[in-house]
Amino acid sequence: MFLCSLASGADAQLVRGRVMNAGGGTAIAAAHVLLLDSLRIRVGSTLSSSAGAFELAVAHPGSYIVRAEMIGRRSVETTVTVPEPAGGYDLVLQLPIEPVALAALVVHGSSRCEMAGQLGAALQTVWDEARKALALEVTTRESQNHYFLLERFERLYDPSGRRLRGESVSRFPRYAAESFRSLAPEDAARRGYLETRPDGSYVYGPTAEILISDDFLQTHCFSLRINRGEELIGLQFRPASGGVLTEIRGTLWLDTRTSELRFVEFEYVNLPDHVNRDGYGGKASFQRLPSGGMIVREWSIRWPVVESIIQHVLDRPVLTEAVAAVYEEGGSVIAINAGVGDVPPAARLSVPSVQYVSVEQTVTLTKAASSVQTERPKVVFHLSELNVAVAGRSRWLEANGFYDRRDRGGAKGHFIERALIERRKPAIVTDLFYDLPGVKTLWKGPGRVTVVFNRAISFKPEEGGCTPAVYLDGSQVGNPDSGVTDINALPVAQLEAVEVYIGPAAPIQFQHACGVILLWSRRAT
Repeated sequence: MFLCSLASGADAQLVRGRVMNAGGGTAIAAAHVLLLDSLRIRVGSTLSSSAGAFELAVAHPGSYIVRAEMIGRRSVETTVTVPEPAGGYDLVLQLPIEPVALAALVVHGSSRCEMAGQLGAALQTVWDEARKALALEVTTRESQNHYFLLERFERLYDPSGRRLRGESVSRFPRYAAESFRSLAPEDAARRGYLETRPDGSYVYGPTAEILISDDFLQTHCFSLRINRGEELIGLQFRPASGGVLTEIRGTLWLDTRTSELRFVEFEYVNLPDHVNRDGYGGKASFQRLPSGGMIVREWSIRWPVVESIIQHVLDRPVLTEAVAAVYEEGGSVIAINAGVGDVPPAARLSVPSVQYVSVEQTVTLTKAASSVQTERPKVVFHLSELNVAVAGRSRWLEANGFYDRRDRGGAKGHFIERALIERRKPAIVTDLFYDLPGVKTLWKGPGRVTVVFNRAISFKPEEGGCTPAVYLDGSQVGNPDSGVTDINALPVAQLEAVEVYIGPAAPIQFQHACGVILLWSRRAT
């Protein structure tokens, strides 16, 4: 059973129970159990164990809804009050055995587009099954209970989108099967899926969080579509009204036999005038795991690369914009480690020691028992020398201006703090850069990872980006002009924060033409 909850700490209370089959009373494993607040906003979720048991952490007193659901079956829910009553909780949620029959739904062509809250019975049934799958994908991703080997590609085509100009492929480990670079649901609804910055234009895709959000439901209408040849039923969505924002329309495709979500495909609408053809959009395919979780197995997205050109109109130069290329990026899960007890073949071993500096080294592990010897360092520190975080801030970062730059100039750089590092669980430092716009990590073999920057929306094969300068605790390391800097020499366990600046946006004391990566270690003052 894995748990994904926003509650933590000694004051959190656990709501426990079991998920059972109605009538027979047998336990249900891998049921998705959600904890919803009074506004029906998810505050925690988990999967039931092989015995049907679950527990959810609650941080604050109040009334909550505990909901159990499985794809292809009707959901059940009950209300609980925190703090718990005398005698504790003994929740039993019984799921109906009768399956949801998507194949029995009657759809003639494409139905009319309906808004959330006004969906007909057939639309509501299909939406409920799609929402279950999307919510399950969020829980699986946030739990980080699996170890994935991911592959990511970037391709550049000619303006027609048919002739390949160049391609790069990289592989890296993750504790979550990540897909599109995206925005928070409220930002996507307010700003659209195209963002223009001084360092380039960035396009975003619809994650599960967006698709199941109230912001998305309130700004899109829905209809049904049948693909009888592949036994699929499609939940179509499109913007409910016109506008100038770059929006998305598409279809969530579900299997009519199992009710499982197979894939989502979408395209962009309200594109700029100089982008005058269809075909820009993306697709994501879903897969169930043996544990009962759900992941995005494959994804891809296509977007035009726009450049300014000079055209002569009536013998006068006119600056205009045109599509210079088509950029495609995507990824897939290459391998899945199905248990948290397993480890990747190459791992970092950290040996903490009271009053001594911790030892960390890279080791190779096999299924047989591995013996690793480490030597305790002779450097001793005392508690009085430690840098203590006050009110959630590191005094070390405070003294070096990290928070001032973050709070006053956040739009110019990317700021990664310890809380995010611990949540993402990177194996090496460069794992933190995967989803940063304009940043590419190139795997050159075991122990060799190169970081390159490019301010355009894509990396042209003939350019390949440039190598940024790297600073550790304010001192430059390596030589960016040679393209060789061992950025992963600092163990992740010793990393307090990172700043990434592309181009001339870095603070003046750290300037470099390509850009700058500032690494701040966890260290004594």
